[in-house]
Amino acid sequence: MTEFNADIVLVIISIVNLLFVYFAYKLTKKDVNPKLFVTPILRDTEEYDKTVNHELLEMNFNQKGFPEIPHNLQLWQVKICNNGDLPATNVVIEYSITIKKAEFDFGLDAADVYNERFVDFHSISRTKKFDYLPPNFEKVINVLYLDGKFPYADLKINKMTSNELTFIKDKILIDTYEHPEFQKLEDSHHHRQMLGADNEIKS
Repeated sequence: MTEFNADIVLVIISIVNLLFVYFAYKLTKKDVNPKLFVTPILRDTEEYDKTVNHELLEMNFNQKGFPEIPHNLQLWQVKICNNGDLPATNVVIEYSITIKKAEFDFGLDAADVYNERFVDFHSISRTKKFDYLPPNFEKVINVLYLDGKFPYADLKINKMTSNELTFIKDKILIDTYEHPEFQKLEDSHHHRQMLGADNEIKS
């Protein structure tokens, strides 16, 4: 083997060794940051804590655009999970709930409802802070108790950060609540009740 060929072989061996070390590092190293993500939850409940819904207590939903039919009490929640190998410190999560109402037009009489749409009625913004979320840990936030006062609501995460990372920096929609009665409509009268059209007639 000539000296030139021997040099080429040494270069190839060096490159292979470097690649082996690199891939071994990629396979064995742990992520040096926590891994936070959020999941919405909607569940039935019999317990009620009015402090969770304190922004809604003074609102009047007995008006046009809001359902006249309630449903069993449910609790809307957000679960924050740290699936990383390291803890997250000084976690701040900003979220908002946008309650919607129905708008529509009447036809020749009050029984004729058309051109329905659901528009923003009121938005609630909140911030939750956690000093420490250990690895493989979950924390649940109570968002709202729901019993059918409004037709729809959007739940958005506006921002989520920790000392280690910014996990969410732009608003993202993570869930939409729909009054379950919309999936059970039987006739036009039922439909008007869900739009709050009869509230308009009574007024």
